[in-house]
Amino acid sequence: MSGFTVDPGGLDGVLLHLQQLGAEARTRLAAAVEGEAMKLVAYIKTDKLSGQVLNQRSTRLVKSIHAEMTGGGDDIIATVGTNVEYAAIHEYGGVIVPKVAKSLRFVIGGKEIHAKKVTMPERSFLRSGLSDRAQEIRAALAAAVAGVPTA
Repeated sequence: MSGFTVDPGGLDGVLLHLQQLGAEARTRLAAAVEGEAMKLVAYIKTDKLSGQVLNQRSTRLVKSIHAEMTGGGDDIIATVGTNVEYAAIHEYGGVIVPKVAKSLRFVIGGKEIHAKKVTMPERSFLRSGLSDRAQEIRAALAAAVAGVPTA
């Protein structure tokens, strides 16, 4: 008579091992997501906001760039952004119009300028930074899932 037997303890051990591999992969992936988010923050600060896209006039925007990790269950989410109100007009471009006064007033080269509106060009630093680093981010996340050590 031919056949096989199943050792329930052995099967439980295999299932536990598979669950542990999943948990280990998730831990590696979460660490990689956080690490890549921090690298993106550094890249935006040192490259994008230091002359590549915008010239720094103060440190307010640079200091505001941050990464935030959220998620739960199967979700691992990193958000890189800023809470500075004028960041969006630089990131997306747009038209600035006066809210109360008849015109906008600003100084360029020592000369006072009045304008009914100002059209700001798109000067993306967040989205373009992510795009610039996309290949490295994908590679780091794939390595984390596969369990391959990275530098």
